[in-house]
Amino acid sequence: MSKTNFDDIELETPGIEAGEINSAAATDGQVLTADGAGAAAFEALPVASVTVSGIVELATLAEAQAGTDTARAVTPSGLPVRIGATGQVASSNATAAGSSAVAIGNVAAAAGPYGIAVGNYATAPADSAIAIGGYATVGAGGAGAVALGNSGDAAGGQAVAIGSGANAAGAQAVAIGSGAIASAAHAVAIGNAVNNATADSVKIGWNNTTGFVHFTTFTPTVGVKTGTHFLPVNLGGTVFNVLVSNV
Repeated sequence: MSKTNFDDIELETPGIEAGEINSAAATDGQVLTADGAGAAAFEALPVASVTVSGIVELATLAEAQAGTDTARAVTPSGLPVRIGATGQVASSNATAAGSSAVAIGNVAAAAGPYGIAVGNYATAPADSAIAIGGYATVGAGGAGAVALGNSGDAAGGQAVAIGSGANAAGAQAVAIGSGAIASAAHAVAIGNAVNNATADSVKIGWNNTTGFVHFTTFTPTVGVKTGTHFLPVNLGGTVFNVLVSNV
């Protein structure tokens, strides 16, 4: 391939006279530029960045999978490699270290396999855990646990915490409501600031007032009629037997 000598090209650009351009001064990768005042020169194209338009190198599949290069562009073939390697990181500073994990939000972290962390500082470190909401957290031992809501915390295995500040620390415990706490195994706390520390029980109400409904046990009593089952319910200190089945 022959090299063109720009000194031999007759220029018709107004303000630039023939012979004013010295091609010997050009180096590989430079282009001929001209300004509105009639000046011409060989210059290198700028390197592209988040603020500057320019040339950019394409990332290899290995570079796309590593996910650490900030200077190269990911191609359509490299994008699935980055997403499918360890998870889907959809925002800056988010970390999806677990296999098939998803982390979306500032400093969101899904360390466990199949975990999901969505929200500012949401954390899902356990297997198949889900934390959605600002500072929503699933404990390290909360495999299969779900925390939904601002500062919701599901520390127990397969526990569920729904609501701002809801806390389900017991295994398979459920806390629903702002500030609701279910700290015992299989305990259920429903309502604002309801605190249930009794295993295998349900507490429903508001702020732990005396008017809450409290199922003292999940094991029903047997009524007079064979096969009839009752569930004792505490209403403000008075216990009622509620018919739950008749078999």
